[in-house]
Amino acid sequence: MHSFLRPDPERGSLIGAGAAALVLTVFVLNARFEEEWGVGIHLVYSAAAAALVIALALSAANVAGSPPGWQSILFIASFVLGLIALANLADVLGTEGDLSSGTVVWIGVLLAALMFKFASDFDSGISTLLGAVTVVVVVVAFVDWVFSPDGAGTYRWILLFTALALAAFAQMARGGEPHHGVGFVNAAGLALLGIAITYGIESIEGLFGGSVDVDAGTGWELVLLLGGAALIAYAITASRSGPGYLGVANLLAFLLLSAGASDDGASLVGWPLLLLLVTAGLLVLALRRDAPPGGPGPPATAAGAPPTPSTPATEDTTQIHPKQ
Repeated sequence: MHSFLRPDPERGSLIGAGAAALVLTVFVLNARFEEEWGVGIHLVYSAAAAALVIALALSAANVAGSPPGWQSILFIASFVLGLIALANLADVLGTEGDLSSGTVVWIGVLLAALMFKFASDFDSGISTLLGAVTVVVVVVAFVDWVFSPDGAGTYRWILLFTALALAAFAQMARGGEPHHGVGFVNAAGLALLGIAITYGIESIEGLFGGSVDVDAGTGWELVLLLGGAALIAYAITASRSGPGYLGVANLLAFLLLSAGASDDGASLVGWPLLLLLVTAGLLVLALRRDAPPGGPGPPATAAGAPPTPSTPATEDTTQIHPKQ
């Protein structure tokens, strides 16, 4: 059975396309027959689809280096189909479509374990990213389930701490396992972006409630600014585009939160002045002209070019024979 399910690498593109088509099929069935079919039927076909794709992913040959694209599609499809199947299982167990924080925790733990297995067995960076993001969701859901904090402040601190932890994991994995390091960095960038999303949710709630006055505060704005700059710096040094995109997204979130004027009116004091000083300092460092390490060069000639070294005169060895 294991050899029957082992994917042929020469047909990898077809296998990846088939897995993607299966995900779309499950989505369509789940949406179109949500009311017509019972939850047991939804569980049966979604679990069968998830089991098939996960078996294909686990049976694939382990190649050196990062896995090919079709294997990454299998890992992503396994995550999506596993999520649908587990959600249907929770529905069968009595949640009735309401995914509580406790349900999110046990579903997330199972999905994270599956993704980290793919990451460990196949050196898959995308699996590391999916697993790390799932862990962030699990931590937030666990805090909500156990402590039920009021307001979004607690969740922002949780997202910040998880982002710092993921950055530490990325630093440890950067040397020997760069794919996993990039996955952890991307997950940290998404966690920071989640902080901005909490303010966006508050703005939407305030809009419907008749008030949209949301003040992030200098501290959280600084977190988004430094986080975005760090992500872009990592993208440049590691030559990876993903952290750069997330860095830009965090900087845009900083811009949206900090661009508005205060209650006292518009003023250059604050972020405008600080950003001007930082910009000027960076430009000065980038455009300065330093003397070469060996000291000043040789003096130039009148024409402006350094003198060429003189060649020693060669001894004339021509003998003058007396006239015979």
